[in-house]
Amino acid sequence: DSFSVPAVSVTSYRNVVVVAAAAGVTQPPAVIYASGSGALGTSLLKADASSLDNTERGEEHPRNRYGDFQSAARDPIDGSVWVIGEYAKTTTAWGTWIAQLR
Repeated sequence: DSFSVPAVSVTSYRNVVVVAAAAGVTQPPAVIYASGSGALGTSLLKADASSLDNTERGEEHPRNRYGDFQSAARDPIDGSVWVIGEYAKTTTAWGTWIAQLR
């Protein structure tokens, strides 16, 4: 299993927040996050609805650039962290998932 292009931020309570794309043999494609202090376990943020298939676009060498776009930013008002993750919404379209973590 692998994690790609993680984004990191810290809440006002000094908890680290990491968001990343995950995929692999035992991990279906998904946006995952970890939050807390010390050793961090991961949690599911958004599971992919399907596997993206670029071959329908007629590309000679299709590339599924899965997991290139994740972001995490601290909210200056309440100190929480907003995370954004890219996921496969359908077989031909990306989606964006946004969540606020405290």
